[in-house]
Amino acid sequence: MKLRCKLLRVCIAFYCSHYNRIMIKRLRHYVEK
Repeated sequence: MKLRCKLLRVCIAFYCSHYNRIMIKRLRHYVEK
């Protein structure tokens, strides 16, 4: 159960970082315009 929780947390962290990267790119593109 602990291992599963850890894995889930890692997956969420990875997804969040990926999503944040996309948002930052969009924001930069919007600011440049």
